[in-house]
Amino acid sequence: MSEIRWKDIFALFVVVVLLASIGGCSDQDDSSPADVGGFNYTNYYIAQFDVANEDQSMSAAGPNIFPKDANEARSGGGASVCCISIPSHWRPGMRLVVTWRRDTHPYDDKDRSGDQWLTATTDVPPYGPNTDGFWVHFLPGDRIRVQVQDTPAWPDKPDEHDRYIVQGVPDPQHNPEAH
Repeated sequence: MSEIRWKDIFALFVVVVLLASIGGCSDQDDSSPADVGGFNYTNYYIAQFDVANEDQSMSAAGPNIFPKDANEARSGGGASVCCISIPSHWRPGMRLVVTWRRDTHPYDDKDRSGDQWLTATTDVPPYGPNTDGFWVHFLPGDRIRVQVQDTPAWPDKPDEHDRYIVQGVPDPQHNPEAH
């Protein structure tokens, strides 16, 4: 009889633990890891870029990206850095801060005047239930657009009138002389 009681108590304990763990789960906070990559549609070198949420509690870095060749639409896309945590479900109001170092004279060791850090805060565009990658599109005029890719196909260049394209500005934290 005492053997049955211990089995019953153990079974009840397992059920309580399982129910407690299920009750604590919420897909609202679920996230998926994704590699960080970028596409460069400019004639300057992206020496480094970082992506973070506004309070800087989450951050990730991306690879450097060479300038696009004259006969190419873009460069990049071939390298990525692991990882950024992407919420499983898009929500309005999701914002990111992208900081990047661009060099407008990448092949001139004597002229460093084009080496500058820029920053932009952007809304995250809506995305579907899959997370197949995270991209930053570097556009002419020191503009960027972020993209959570929800299909395995390569992303297209954003339309010039895309409402999620934002303007970068000199970053005072990384460019003390810009104050």
